Amino acid sequence: MSDKSQRLADLLAKVPPPATPLPSVEGKSLLEIGFLCVLYRRLSESAAEKTLQALQGAFPDWNELRVSQIQEFQHLIQTKSPDLAAIVARDVREYLQEIYQKIHGFNLDVIKGDVAEAARFASHLPFLGASAGHYLLLLANPSELPISPAVVRALDRLGLAKRTSSIKKAQAEIVNFVPEAMRRDFAIRMGFVVEKWCDAKKPLCWQCPLVVACPHGKKVEREWKQSQRRLEMQRAREEERQVKEVEKERKRAAADEKRRMIAKAKDEARKQREIERQKARLAAKAAKKRPVEARTRKKSAPKKSVHKKATQGAPRPRKKGK
Repeated sequence: MSDKSQRLADLLAKVPPPATPLPSVEGKSLLEIGFLCVLYRRLSESAAEKTLQALQGAFPDWNELRVSQIQEFQHLIQTKSPDLAAIVARDVREYLQEIYQKIHGFNLDVIKGDVAEAARFASHLPFLGASAGHYLLLLANPSELPISPAVVRALDRLGLAKRTSSIKKAQAEIVNFVPEAMRRDFAIRMGFVVEKWCDAKKPLCWQCPLVVACPHGKKVEREWKQSQRRLEMQRAREEERQVKEVEKERKRAAADEKRRMIAKAKDEARKQREIERQKARLAAKAAKKRPVEARTRKKSAPKKSVHKKATQGAPRPRKKGK
């Protein structure tokens, strides 16, 4: 085994296998194998097999299933959970739609025997995923190394191959250090790397298990850590600013409350003084009225008659005949 082959084997050993199992190929078309890759994500292997058979029996062709409403076929999903059945039904349509957009049909035999066409097919499969996509490439062309532009990019970043726009040239270089016994592992695990971490524009190198052996990944990780430190400093400054703003707002609110209380106290004092002045005015007015009322009562009192005064105390005259 060459140095590159050994290094590649060591790298592949660091990549975890996909969480979902890959279906067996016996008696199945490439489309059906991809179908099972999708169904295995949420269903058991036996339930996925039965679901595929039920869908095949209910629809005359895959395009009719692709354009059907989810409610029309979700009862065919082999699960007792209606919610899960709806989710799996959406997955079924997503898969068929992605395949249809890639090859304008459903016969994946078109990628057999054509390395460039197969690479284009596997270059962008966001729903099916690059791991399953490269597995299909391996099954379609078992005598060829399953690669795509994304895998070539990842190997270039790892320093194992030079990036080129020609898939055939890239394959001729890469096949020299990928033994035939390693091809299945290479297809699945390198597909998983480009699917999960090694994006063309926004790679997640700091999460990738191969970053310690990847010159490009180390650079991206270093820049990411620097950006994280800057972001952390920015967050700290922002938190400090917010704390100061909250404290400032608290002091402003306290000052406003103090002014409000002072104004309220002043207003109550003013009202109280006004009440006292009003009482004083009323008292003064009442005091002025008392002498006048007294004089008025004196003048209006009835006078005793003179006749009454003269006769008071005099003996009453006797009547005649007594």
